[in-house]
Amino acid sequence: MRWNQLAEKKWIVGVSGGPDSMALLDLCRRHRVSVVCAHVNYHHRPTADRDQQIVEAYCRSYAIPFYSLDPVKETSGNFQAWAREARYAFFARLADQEAAAGVLIAQHLDDFLETALLQQLNGDELLLLSERYEMIKTSDDLAEQVHQIVNQRTHR
Repeated sequence: MRWNQLAEKKWIVGVSGGPDSMALLDLCRRHRVSVVCAHVNYHHRPTADRDQQIVEAYCRSYAIPFYSLDPVKETSGNFQAWAREARYAFFARLADQEAAAGVLIAQHLDDFLETALLQQLNGDELLLLSERYEMIKTSDDLAEQVHQIVNQRTHR
């Protein structure tokens, strides 16, 4: 999918405040993609509130709708699994609420592979961007897509 195709619809953009997701948000804005920003603050890192403030200020500057979630982990267990579940449930609710075509997230290749496989198991469809912001849509032939990405990276 190309930028002009993305610009035909509204998208939720998951933004942590880190450089990858901020770059994605900025690229969407520059390419005139209609977006709604979704930020999750787990209050798990010392910079969590600062990150949220950065994202909010950016969205305010460019009149981008901003939503945040402050989930509370009430059980013991794997924090990353819980955080991923809370984040994606928030993104899905927001996509429904905003009548968005899907969710855009910026991830490194390792994160992408893990997320894509989890989505395949759950039957979910999220639009993902790798660290080079190449757009990949999960589907039944996910294994072939992942194989192609890995081959591209090993043959550079």
